[in-house]
Amino acid sequence: MFLPGSFPDATLVAAQARVIGLRATFIGGDAWSSPLLFQRGVPPGGAYYVELCSPSPDFDRRSELRVGTEPPGCRAVLAYDAVRVIAAGLRRLGRLPNAALAPAGLADTRRRLRDAVATGETEGVTGRIRFDAYGDRRQGVALYAVEPTPAGPPHALVRDWLGEP
Repeated sequence: MFLPGSFPDATLVAAQARVIGLRATFIGGDAWSSPLLFQRGVPPGGAYYVELCSPSPDFDRRSELRVGTEPPGCRAVLAYDAVRVIAAGLRRLGRLPNAALAPAGLADTRRRLRDAVATGETEGVTGRIRFDAYGDRRQGVALYAVEPTPAGPPHALVRDWLGEP
């Protein structure tokens, strides 16, 4: 059963599936990426979802040390990489004159930055970052399997990588 909603939606549908005895395998997207997914129990038929990155234990450890809490799945590392992409684009532009940041020059500077980001490649925590002609990142996805645990919340484990890494 494909559930394109977020993790709260999937969690509620899983609870309802158990009540009515539905044993379908649940399939979802990156909106399922949360430690709160299926806190009330994994669907009876199992569950899988895709995510735009696979875990980076080093990034997670450094983030937890700095922030003091466990990082919120891929969203934290993707945000980190997004900032790295913008910084790399700015480096490609080189030193900007004051006029480039003045109101009259800002539109041109934004366009130049967009083009620098679109045509460049950046090595991020999530791998090589590059874009296609439509501005979408060229990459594959991690396939996660959600597995129950004897006690406590279920675990989401990477089972495979689909597409271009």
